[in-house]
Amino acid sequence: MFEKRENCWDWDKIGACKSGRDFDTAFHVPQWGYKSVEQYWSDSVLNGKTHKFAIPVFSLNAYDDPMMPGES
Repeated sequence: MFEKRENCWDWDKIGACKSGRDFDTAFHVPQWGYKSVEQYWSDSVLNGKTHKFAIPVFSLNAYDDPMMPGES
């Protein structure tokens, strides 16, 4: 998968990331061909999309998980 877009990253920008937003902008946006980090985030969030699953799905996460808080 990485070979297909091996020249899409700016490694200096990736190395200088100070936040998750910075990393997603420098790495994931070009890797997956998004126009913005907001577009990437919109597609990567499952909240409000699980009704589209064709089969039953069980999901488990820690209530205090900073990436997927218990409320979600």
